[in-house]
Amino acid sequence: MTSVLVLGSHGFLGQHVVRQLEAADLAVVRGPSHADLDLLNGGERLADLLRGLRPTAVVNAVGRVAGQPEDLEAANAGTARAVVEACALAGVRPRLVHLGSLAEYGPGSGAPFRETDVARPVSGYGRAKLAATEVVVGAGGRGVVDPVVLRVANPVGAGQPATTLAGAVLAQLRAAPDAPVRTGPLDAVRDVVSAADVGRAVVAAVTAAHPPVLVNVGTGVPVTTGDLVRTLLEVAGHTAGQEIAALGSARSGAADVACPDVTLARTALGWQAADGLREAVADLLAPVLR
Repeated sequence: MTSVLVLGSHGFLGQHVVRQLEAADLAVVRGPSHADLDLLNGGERLADLLRGLRPTAVVNAVGRVAGQPEDLEAANAGTARAVVEACALAGVRPRLVHLGSLAEYGPGSGAPFRETDVARPVSGYGRAKLAATEVVVGAGGRGVVDPVVLRVANPVGAGQPATTLAGAVLAQLRAAPDAPVRTGPLDAVRDVVSAADVGRAVVAAVTAAHPPVLVNVGTGVPVTTGDLVRTLLEVAGHTAGQEIAALGSARSGAADVACPDVTLARTALGWQAADGLREAVADLLAPVLR
């Protein structure tokens, strides 16, 4: 039976990954929390865990989306290095499914990003995520792991951190439900994918016989950030309106259009998004709407 160790299982995307793996009847082991296993201090303790479990696959959903460049590099690329080191020390070669980001590509030109495009990230987050991807892909080239990097678009769903646009709007709705919501400019074009669909993409990557090393994960449907916020407020039943202010995310840097080509996910993994924008937003708002 396929067994999967999920690192970052208590985080935003990690929780959705665990839920979808379990729904697919895979044997899931939740990795220790950072308090119990500090990946940034080396891979020895994780190697001990891997020796005991000998999992078929490891999912790396550990990461950081905001902070200083050195913190982003440590939490993303540093963690990837520790995971790879642990696999080498343990003498195991699992399928390593790593959650990357569309921000790795850098500014968009209007055309959807393809996996063959050269990555030129401009934000600290994008550079840190690309460094992590390079660690994982490089380890695959050395035969340490069987790598699959899922470059995820803009995930939305339950547990969303407040460091994202959708998470920041949700935090405002919770704190002041009768006040106008304040956001930054909302004309950027993005691909919003449900966190549940990201979990399903991980299932596909874990179980595929010969998956590609790099795969974009998104809906293939571009929306403006204004569409996202309007849908969020509509589903929430928020009637106090919104104000444009100096809020927003620096995760994608200067990119105004950042959308993926998701053909490879469909043809090579047999995966495509099942949820639309409203479903993703409804999942995000579930705690508020109860």
